[in-house]
Amino acid sequence: MRLLLPLCVFPSVHWYACIAQHREAYIDLGEHYVKQSMRNRYEIAGASGRMWLTIPVEGTQGLRKSMSEIQIFGQVWGRQHFRTIRAAYGRSPFFEHYADDLNALLINGETSLAAFSLRVLRWLSDEFLLPLPVVLSAYQESWHGADLRPAFKHSAAYTYPEYVQVFQQRYGFLSNLSVLDVVMNEGPSTSAYLREAGAQRS
Repeated sequence: MRLLLPLCVFPSVHWYACIAQHREAYIDLGEHYVKQSMRNRYEIAGASGRMWLTIPVEGTQGLRKSMSEIQIFGQVWGRQHFRTIRAAYGRSPFFEHYADDLNALLINGETSLAAFSLRVLRWLSDEFLLPLPVVLSAYQESWHGADLRPAFKHSAAYTYPEYVQVFQQRYGFLSNLSVLDVVMNEGPSTSAYLREAGAQRS
């Protein structure tokens, strides 16, 4: 079945689990940007439990703009995100291994939200052999297949296989966080974990 997804920054486990079940996966770069959604924010596990990291974007002045038109506001956020990620995952097994790459991604000065998100996806694909969906530039008003664009406005309570997390003894296992949480804790096994997550969802 053909799957249509929104472009999300550091996508959730659920985003990748959905891809694992479909032979064809596509990203709609022309869809209208949805405020306060997973298109510009991602969820990690910090010392206080679940927490959102948000990439600030310039206002749309009430206009409906496509994802490809959304611009990132300022550059300070990248350094702030990295400090927060370091505080959350500094003791994880693989933080030191991926810290330089992650820091470079976050402070690269990219001004386009879509370009930044695609850069993240390409890094995840190259480093962990994760699937990279086909990017469609034109808005898909209708779709013959599974259209999951509306499903990623907020994080959802999906249950996926457990792995060891930094603060698990304090909060228990926190499921369906950003793929970044899997990367920090599972490292090279990230791809295998996401395939298993997709198989479990079937």
